[in-house]
Amino acid sequence: MKYKTYIYGLHQDDKLIYVGKTNGPKGRLYSHRGTYKGKLHMIILDIYEDLELLWVDKMKEEGHELKNKEDNSSNGENGWKIGDKVETKDLPRTRYTVRDTELDILYSSLSEFQRATGIGIGTLQYQLNKSTNPKECYKKYVIINN
Repeated sequence: MKYKTYIYGLHQDDKLIYVGKTNGPKGRLYSHRGTYKGKLHMIILDIYEDLELLWVDKMKEEGHELKNKEDNSSNGENGWKIGDKVETKDLPRTRYTVRDTELDILYSSLSEFQRATGIGIGTLQYQLNKSTNPKECYKKYVIINN
């Protein structure tokens, strides 16, 4: 199964608080850290083949210029099994700062950036991943990997 989608339960301090789906459990857990506090982990509840992703790739291979926003990869996260626990210790420890190039403001963390601008961390990261210049986001903000 190349196009895996995972159904997961998000736990905060060992209490189930959210059920969702993702193609990349580690990345999704990372984005939940911006919303939920405390000790977070995920349990993989189910796995299925996402046929939409299969068809998007098939149509792109045929030369169609699709407007789909989502990346069809599972970010190399195909090794998860039902019952696996995804913990914050599995996440990268990279720390980022964000520079507003127009106002010359340096935000010391993504959380500080989100509080000050109202732009969600997930949106910022999505734009960063989709940018042709991996250090550029919205042309106004520059992500600095510390």
